[in-house]
Amino acid sequence: MKKTINVLIFLMLAVSGLYAQEFSLHVRCYISDTLYSHPVIFGYDTAATDGYDGTKWFGNEIPGGEQEWPSPGLGQDVDFQMGGQALNRVYYSPIDIRHKPSGNRFSLQYEIDLLCAGSKSARLEWDKSLIPPIIHHIYLSSSYIQQPRLDMVKTSEFIVPITDTSGLYDGAGKMILTLYYNEDSLAAVGTDEQSTQTMIYPSVLSTNDHLNLWLGSDALVTIQMFDMIGRQISVNSINAIQGINQLPRMSLTPGMYETVVRDNLLGVVRCSQKIIVR
Repeated sequence: MKKTINVLIFLMLAVSGLYAQEFSLHVRCYISDTLYSHPVIFGYDTAATDGYDGTKWFGNEIPGGEQEWPSPGLGQDVDFQMGGQALNRVYYSPIDIRHKPSGNRFSLQYEIDLLCAGSKSARLEWDKSLIPPIIHHIYLSSSYIQQPRLDMVKTSEFIVPITDTSGLYDGAGKMILTLYYNEDSLAAVGTDEQSTQTMIYPSVLSTNDHLNLWLGSDALVTIQMFDMIGRQISVNSINAIQGINQLPRMSLTPGMYETVVRDNLLGVVRCSQKIIVR
């Protein structure tokens, strides 16, 4: 009898460990201070795949576990799930446990789709103490503006500014989470005229013969340049492409300038960068 019990305990442990993930984080959504029905969960494991293949991760919490769900329906007031449209994966599920790459350092991206049409407020909450030190950053950004809004490692709440951001994080806009395992993102470098490096986030830098504008996506933008007392030196609108856009070099006297890049469609600032001309 004792032997049978031991075998059953072993089998229970084996089954429970079958779908255990190496790292995961629950993110809960509150709409107008009311908890939405389920959390979204993201993480990684060496045994996972990068799709939603029906593996029952957290099946005890969310029926069916990690499996593809229907996309948010038109006219639906509230929906909160992991997605993939902005990342070119086109899946929906409450759970996204990604395959852990081999190697000592890597980065992974996830997408959260939030639909809370008609709501006056929404916020996301998670427990940052559950993020191990090996994860240096989990940056949350908009799919429209890829510069980080916050680092989930350093805070446990994101109040979604639904009413004043033209849908950057809610509805058409998606939240992009970038997880850095045992590594840091590229830091912004000095933007003097000797620099030939490109930023990981939208920024403008000067080189010897032109200005380089780096954007994470195609956009119609207006580029304004100001001197340090606030006088506008120039203004140009261009159809920018994803990546590096070369702009004509202007005759600038030595000094410091402020360059502001505005998205004409969204009406928001894509980046603001100081340039030193020697």
